[in-house]
Amino acid sequence: HILYSGSIPFLFVAGAISANAKFRDGHKYQGPKGLLNSWVIGMVLINAMINHGLVIAIVIHAIYDLEFAFVRYFFAKSKH
Repeated sequence: HILYSGSIPFLFVAGAISANAKFRDGHKYQGPKGLLNSWVIGMVLINAMINHGLVIAIVIHAIYDLEFAFVRYFFAKSKH
């Protein structure tokens, strides 16, 4: 019941998990840590999309990406 509760079409859930697996495989170059991270974040975004809508999932993704941009910026500034 964790992946499929019956409240949304099964093929939608199967397609989302399949797309997440394909996305995860695109991060093989990052090693096991990158694979695991992209899989978990993908599942979180799928959950957000199913329970709160696509717009919220997009906002969460943007915040997640901005976090890394800010970290890179502050590390670059601290080196100077």
